[in-house]
Formats: sequence, C-alpha cells, structure tokens
Amino acid sequence: MSVVQVSLSYLTLFVNIVWIVGLLAYVLKKSPLEINFLNELYLRVSETLKKYYAELSLVLVFVATTGSLYFSKVLGWDPCIMCWYQRILMYPLVVIFGVGVLLEKDDIEDYAMPLALIGSGMSFYHYLVQRIEQFQSAGCSIAQVSCETQYTYYFDYITVPMMAFTVFLTVLLLNWRFSE
Repeated sequence: MSVVQVSLSYLTLFVNIVWIVGLLAYVLKKSPLEINFLNELYLRVSETLKKYYAELSLVLVFVATTGSLYFSKVLGWDPCIMCWYQRILMYPLVVIFGVGVLLEKDDIEDYAMPLALIGSGMSFYHYLVQRIEQFQSAGCSIAQVSCETQYTYYFDYITVPMMAFTVFLTVLLLNWRFSE
C-alpha cells in the first residue's frame, strides 16, 4: 500500500464530499428559506471559485497526471486500454490550464470542457465496467490488461477510474459554472 495511493484516495473522497456539500448549499440557496449565513458563505465561495477556477483546475489535472504516472512508472501498474484513453484526455489539460493560467487567457474552457466532458463519460463507463458485471468493455483483449482490473479500492467505491471521473467532472463543473 503506497502513501501516494492512499493520499489520492483521501483526496478523491474529500472532493466527493465537497460536491455533496456544494449541492446541498445550492439547493438550500434556491429554497424559499432565508438563511443569511449560508447565502453569504455561498456568495463568498462562488466569488472565490470564479476568480481561481482555472488555477484549481490546473492543480487537479496536475495531481491526476502525476498520480497516473506514479501508478504506472513507480508502482508498475500496467494501464488498460480505457486507462490509456483517459490519459490521452487528461494529459493535455495540464498544458491547456498551465498555458491559460500563465498567459491569463479567458477562453481556457473552450478547449478544456470538451476533453473533460468526454473524459468524465469514459471514466464513469470504465468505473461501471469494473464494478458491475453486466457492463463489459469491447476494447479489452486477452493480450492486454483487462479493463476490469482494480489495482486499488478504498472506501468501498474509490478505484482509479473513480479518481479520474472525480477530476474530469470537477474540472467540467468548475469551468462550466465559474468561467466568464
């Protein structure tokens, strides 16, 4: 058990909890209840995310990219074909957000959102292939690593495709909701 593997699992759990809390805050804000503290907090968080969504996205895709490289190069995990496709969609996001943040570009989401949308769909499907027997991957063969292979499994739901799904969906939502 690797410290990096455990850390990435806890980070994934944390981001998933933030999704749930954010969704609850959004629902409460849209409800007829007047909760001044919650409305003020929601406004502050929204303003901060609007200001730093690209930087946060850069951190997320950088951690995901270095994590996948660590899994394959250090731990020796062979990626399956679906993992390769997810990497093909994740790795360019580091360059897109890196250049966008460095040059203070306003149109990063135009390039990032299609990759994140396709990547989130692919990683969610890969997760279903791993977790549910009825789903099968047409891309796997006997000569390759099976797409059903689970190298890690934490908190009864976190696998490598779930980690990728978390990053892709978070980047997609950040860029859709907070880009100008």
